[in-house]
Amino acid sequence: MEKNLVPCLITTDKRGVFMGYIDPHQKFEKSISAIDVRMVVHWSSDVRGLFGLAANGPTNSCRITAAAPSCVLHGVTAVMDITKKAEKAFKSEPWK
Repeated sequence: MEKNLVPCLITTDKRGVFMGYIDPHQKFEKSISAIDVRMVVHWSSDVRGLFGLAANGPTNSCRITAAAPSCVLHGVTAVMDITKKAEKAFKSEPWK
């Protein structure tokens, strides 16, 4: 993975929620290229919403897809930095 990429939660106008790594210069774009991208299909109430995902990451009761090597997300509505704790939770795949 490139050193200058940052982990983020990305939302789209089609109600998609994704976790992936992006160039921080893309944060204000409507279309974003991301790598190692996962879609958040469902998060449980224990996560405490979208900002809970950004702060703490998914729990074992969430539904997260496998990671795609790369994708372009269109219709971006929000880009949120995530904590190291959240990044670690996404990488540990607690939902398996």
